Amino acid sequence: MALPIVLTTELDAVNEMLGAIGEMPVSSLDTVGNTDAAIAIKTLHGISREVQSKGWWFNEDDSFIFTLNVDNKVPLIAQIIKVTPLGRGAMRITHRNNFLYDLSNRTDVFDPESPPVAKVTWFYEYELLPETARRYIAIRAARIFQKNVLGSEAQDHFTEEHESTTYALLVSEQDDFEFALGRNFINDDADTSAIGNRS
Repeated sequence: MALPIVLTTELDAVNEMLGAIGEMPVSSLDTVGNTDAAIAIKTLHGISREVQSKGWWFNEDDSFIFTLNVDNKVPLIAQIIKVTPLGRGAMRITHRNNFLYDLSNRTDVFDPESPPVAKVTWFYEYELLPETARRYIAIRAARIFQKNVLGSEAQDHFTEEHESTTYALLVSEQDDFEFALGRNFINDDADTSAIGNRS
């Protein structure tokens, strides 16, 4: 009987990392203690944050409208890892002191009639990511983990070639979404677009 096809879980990724250094797999991530498994989990989370910070089709909102509180401020949402202006001439807002901050007007108080809008990059838990992202993160984390623990490139179970292959698959999926949006190297860059739009 064929085994059911399932996406890579966080446990799968950690056990793959442990296997890369010759350690036995764990059955749960809840009680790993101060072991190689705990280091593997921390490494996986760190690489996941690093990869997601780049911004992809699955964790970006191109025009996110923020909600003001009663003081006309925007408390930071923990899952937001990056706020980017929409383009040339757009509001320059960033994180500051746990609130959204308007760099142009030097204030964290906004007009309720015109709430701030920006491009937002979200940080998601590993198992909420698409499979291509999970695989790339797992392989990159495994390569860095084994290098840090074993300390020898010659012993690498996962190589830069493995990492490059999974990254290429992730980028290919990103390109499919960019193509569906009608973006290309000309109209997806703010400076290039500005030049192209001049009459």
